[in-house]
Amino acid sequence: GRIRIGIDVGGVIEQDGCLAIRFGGVGAPGAAIPLVRLNGLSFYAAHDDEMRFDFEPSGDAVQMTLDYVGGSFPFEKAN
Repeated sequence: GRIRIGIDVGGVIEQDGCLAIRFGGVGAPGAAIPLVRLNGLSFYAAHDDEMRFDFEPSGDAVQMTLDYVGGSFPFEKAN
């Protein structure tokens, strides 16, 4: 069957000396997902190595792309 995934806000935080992401934003309830560094600005989710996060500096902002199960979800830094 088909799955629909919709993620509109993700918050990247520091947690236990490492990066983590919290879907719903920095202040959203629930646990953050720890990120494990692959190389440079590429990370994967500690619980699922198919969930890859790539960060890229872009002017004054930082862009992030989440690649998961064959789909790419781009994010941009909010003001």
